Amino acid sequence: MADQRLDRLEKEVGSLSTGQQELQKGQEKMMKQMEDMLATIGTRLTKSKDSKGGEGEGESFNRDKGKSSFRHELGHSTAPKLAKLDFPRAGKLSEAQQIGGFVSGLRENIRTSVQASRPTSLTAAVGLARLFEAYQRSQRHLTITDTKKIGGVGPSFPPLPSPSLTRA
Repeated sequence: MADQRLDRLEKEVGSLSTGQQELQKGQEKMMKQMEDMLATIGTRLTKSKDSKGGEGEGESFNRDKGKSSFRHELGHSTAPKLAKLDFPRAGKLSEAQQIGGFVSGLRENIRTSVQASRPTSLTAAVGLARLFEAYQRSQRHLTITDTKKIGGVGPSFPPLPSPSLTRA
């Protein structure tokens, strides 16, 4: 009976050992793949830096034609102020479809104003949307300041009498 237990425990320990070895091999394989990917990225960064003539101490990596851009200098990562977005299907749409897609994403009150103006280009539609948004914001601001000047909304009460500050 004890021999059977001992044999069974030896088999379990052996299978655990085999499992650990397989896991270790898998982890080593993944680490190797990660090292290869990092080496590839490093090579691309150096090639890009060399092709630009270098930019001092930091690294710079910019891809043209609407792809993402990355900038790393002295340990700080920064996003560019204007990033050209990559929309591969947008170029296949007609101008009217692009305008319709843009206008459909606007808020209802701005959408109707832009549609009523019938923009002929996507740039015109964006400009009109900004114009109507600024107009509505200014109107909203005016109504808020007007109600403050009038005295606000709701009943107004006379001021409470204040105690005299001087003693008689």
